[in-house]
Amino acid sequence: STYFDPTRLPNNQNLTSISDPLNTNLNQAFVKIEHPRSIGGGLIGGRQQIILDDARFIGNVDWRQNPQSFDSVFAYATAGVRNLALRYGWIGRVNRVFAGGGNNPDLANFDSNSQILNVEFSRFRFAKIVAFAYLLDLKQPNQPTPAQQNQNSSKTFGFRVAGRIPIEGPWSLPYQASYAHQSQYGGKSIDYGASYGLIDI
Repeated sequence: STYFDPTRLPNNQNLTSISDPLNTNLNQAFVKIEHPRSIGGGLIGGRQQIILDDARFIGNVDWRQNPQSFDSVFAYATAGVRNLALRYGWIGRVNRVFAGGGNNPDLANFDSNSQILNVEFSRFRFAKIVAFAYLLDLKQPNQPTPAQQNQNSSKTFGFRVAGRIPIEGPWSLPYQASYAHQSQYGGKSIDYGASYGLIDI
């Protein structure tokens, strides 16, 4: 073999890890209720893929053969306001791309008690503005210590602006800009703060 499946330790030959383990997985199974007239939105409960904005913080990792999914409840609505999109989710489990992680505890699925909030306003002609808060309380129960079990928890607050500026005829200039700040959350014992910035034209 010329590659290594990281869900099957150890990697005795020091081969390159390819995180597409052989598996069969139920990727999506949910109940969806929509009522666009009264609340301008709906509710989804079950195993689902959630992709917010450019998928930088919440996404399905779709380039893998086994995309990430969430056992969650996800609600969305306009609250009767034109050009407004409110999105809220509670995540009870994160089914990662590693098919449960095999015998590698670092790759196991996350037990979760996480909340995500994403508010989008698209009233402006050349700009869509998004504010978000992602409170990710993630636990890997098969890790040996509580500190290791909670090492992936974090809280992130930020905003994003994206759109297209028309130039001439069919030509336009797409752009996006984003800023976020992340720090410890849940049972994570490491005290940290990290900023993220993006400008893309």
